[in-house]
Amino acid sequence: MGRYIDDILQPGEKVLYSSNLHWVVYWKGILGWIVAAAL
Repeated sequence: MGRYIDDILQPGEKVLYSSNLHWVVYWKGILGWIVAAAL
């Protein structure tokens, strides 16, 4: 997979759960870029 967690796992360890951030988390950043571009 190439992710950081896959590189640091010790022998015998496994990932039980993995998730991704929802796009709403980025809303403030996206809005900030839109406002900055408008100025």
